[in-house]
Amino acid sequence: MKSMMKLSLYLFLRLVLVCILALMSIPVARFATDVTTPLLAIFYFLMIMYFFIFTAWSVGGRDVIKNNRTNKSPFLAKGFIAAFIIAAFLVIVFFMPNIISSLIGSPSGFLYLVFCFMKLFFTFFSAYSMAWVHSIVSGIPISGDETLGDINASVAATIAFFVILLCCVIGAGIGYIVGYKQIKIIQPWLDKWKRE
Repeated sequence: MKSMMKLSLYLFLRLVLVCILALMSIPVARFATDVTTPLLAIFYFLMIMYFFIFTAWSVGGRDVIKNNRTNKSPFLAKGFIAAFIIAAFLVIVFFMPNIISSLIGSPSGFLYLVFCFMKLFFTFFSAYSMAWVHSIVSGIPISGDETLGDINASVAATIAFFVILLCCVIGAGIGYIVGYKQIKIIQPWLDKWKRE
């Protein structure tokens, strides 16, 4: 359990890093053209997938050494569960402002503002993807002022958020299994490239 929470912490820190990097790219998005937002969406999607897969892969590679030393049986679902913990946190943060406003009746109060800011920050890793999907579905091209507008109102943008979360959970789970079983995917290509 302790090692699973450690992997969840590593994944959470990678998520925060990608959110900060996406937040820092707002000046670039301010001058967005029709091509900039899709490029940023693809870039940040690949970045979050890389971090989740690589982090789980490296922890899986370390766990096989630790389990061989202590004769523990492998728990191959560790990557899936650790990423699911992060995804569950993000889902709670995503829906909490709506739940609070429906319970209170008016969107005000300190707790509501805290969850709104948390939602804003923790959805930055998928903000460009959500904006891109929102613009495709609505048919309205994205200008620099609309990049971070009302993207949460669209069902399509919300589905894009959940698809990215699902991809992260699956990617981390597969990355952990590949790391634990020490399956060589890139290494044969690197060896071949070094020989040539």
